[in-house]
Amino acid sequence: MYEPHEIEISYRYLRTVVSRLEEPICLIGGWAVYHHVNKNFKKTTGRNYIGSRDIDLGFHFEKGWSEKDMRESTFAKSLRIIEEELGFVPVGFRYLKEFHLETEKELSADEMKETLQHFSGGII
Repeated sequence: MYEPHEIEISYRYLRTVVSRLEEPICLIGGWAVYHHVNKNFKKTTGRNYIGSRDIDLGFHFEKGWSEKDMRESTFAKSLRIIEEELGFVPVGFRYLKEFHLETEKELSADEMKETLQHFSGGII
């Protein structure tokens, strides 16, 4: 399970990311489930549903799109915003932002090298 502060940090970034991206985007994964079930889950159990550490987004593509269409798509624009404006780092097919688990401060690559692994975490 995730630490509560990991979920809180992820939720803050979720709001930031979604507010900055152009529509249409689709929230999928754990945060989509959270938004779908939390009201009734909380009503039944008295607590919030788990949430997520990851931010999973889906985008629409057309089969016949040209390279130009792809470069001008909401997906391409979103990747530029996520990387260039919001400071997420590409790791394979994902984007990562590291933070200190106790202070909740974003960590640079140099700070990550100096931070013990159990004090750092990331959201994607």
